[in-house]
Amino acid sequence: MGVFDCSKTIMHETHNRMSPAETHGESARLVEFYPVNPVYPCWKDGIANGTYRVDIHHSNKAGLAFRYLDGREDYVAPGQPIESRRGRPEQSEIPTFYQIPYRSLVPKGAGNVLVAGRLIDADRGAYGGIRVMVNCNQTGEAAGTAAWLALDGGTFVADIDTAKLRQILSASGAILI
Repeated sequence: MGVFDCSKTIMHETHNRMSPAETHGESARLVEFYPVNPVYPCWKDGIANGTYRVDIHHSNKAGLAFRYLDGREDYVAPGQPIESRRGRPEQSEIPTFYQIPYRSLVPKGAGNVLVAGRLIDADRGAYGGIRVMVNCNQTGEAAGTAAWLALDGGTFVADIDTAKLRQILSASGAILI
């Protein structure tokens, strides 16, 4: 099946791209095939569901911004009242969850490498929601199951049948939409 040179795919550690204040809870991640996007929540190859609010750490001021799926945003700073506003215009349909697609676990150019947990890459907003432990657990279970499917089927992890992966995950108790 060949060997993949992971060193060509690893991005600079987050602290090389952001200030130290912004790196709290963020670490090195790999480049992925498709971004995780909480505005477009459903994927045919979705392997994890998330509802965690997005938390944004600021480099230019104290405090955090919390972004919710319904579009609200709260800015919370020590010793200050909470500032609430709309993070995006109101929508007729409000997403109640987002999904992480399987393809976000397979780095670009890698046919047989999987990443999970905090290694998957996403834009800053999405990463602020998916880096929590429940999503790390879900992506880890999906990566392990996908590795078994690839081994059992004699194929690369990038080429597995994602419908079969979703079926196995669902049968083991994962709630997939």
